[in-house]
Order: sequence, then structure tokens, then C-alpha cells
Amino acid sequence: MLRRIVDFEQQALDLSHYEQLPDDWYIAVADVVGSTQLASIGRDKDVNFIAGAAVAVLTPALTCNDEPAAIQFGGDGVLAAVPGDQSERVRTLLAALAYWAKEVFSIELRIGMVPVKSLNQAGLKTYASLQMVSDQHAFGLFLGEGIQAADDWVKQDHSGT
Repeated sequence: MLRRIVDFEQQALDLSHYEQLPDDWYIAVADVVGSTQLASIGRDKDVNFIAGAAVAVLTPALTCNDEPAAIQFGGDGVLAAVPGDQSERVRTLLAALAYWAKEVFSIELRIGMVPVKSLNQAGLKTYASLQMVSDQHAFGLFLGEGIQAADDWVKQDHSGT
């Protein structure tokens, strides 16, 4: 169970309100390729729609026993903390979403699953928390060098891990 943040201003940068993700978890990354160029030709709504679809696909898959999912929307993509026992399901869902984005919108969605174990072995810690919006609704907040590294690794190696 991830820790909760209820007062963003007071708690968002306080590491005591976060959990360090264990080795058996993953960071899921979905990123619209060429989003800046797509936005410059008026396809910004398509970019946002595809990234929003990633949130819509991942939320029910990662919500368990009323525990909200730690998913962070970034406009042209998402990051999510994935328990190890859900990694294959999430990988399959993201692959299906990437296929849909390419077929329906002719937009490439880069996806990847980065093992937290690999981040930890590289000395890149990853912390996650839930910013509570209401009793049942939250979004993920992340701290640590691992979250940026996961995003970078997926962007460097398009196939993910």
C-alpha cells in the first residue's frame, strides 16, 4: 500500500510521504513519439487523447482492493508504478494501446516496462505516493532519480525491457 499525500503544498516534497518501490515492481512508460511536432500541426488533441487513453487503460488494471493506482499523466504520455504480479497484464494492455494508436491515429506510442530492480542496481531510487483527490480518487506522484531514468531508458531503447 502506497502512502498518501493529502496536502500537496506541505507533503509533496517530503520523502516520508512516499514508499521506495521494491525490486519486484516496474515502471510502465507510455510516450507519444513526436508529440511536439504533432502539436505544431494541430494534432495536440490526438496526442492528449492517446495519453489519456493510457490512463484509462491502466487505471482499472492497477486498481486493486480499492487501492488507487499510481499513474502520472504528462500530456503526451504516462508513468505508472506496476506491482510485479501485474507486469505482464500491463505490458499486454500497453502493447494493444500502441497498436490502436498506430492503426486509428497513425501515431506511434512508445511503450516500455522498466524493472525497478534495474534502477536500484544502478543506484537510482524510485519513490511513489498517491496524491489523494478524494477518498477514492488519486494520481501518482514520484520522486527519486529512478523515475526520470526509467523514462529516459525507454526513450533511448524504443523496444523497452
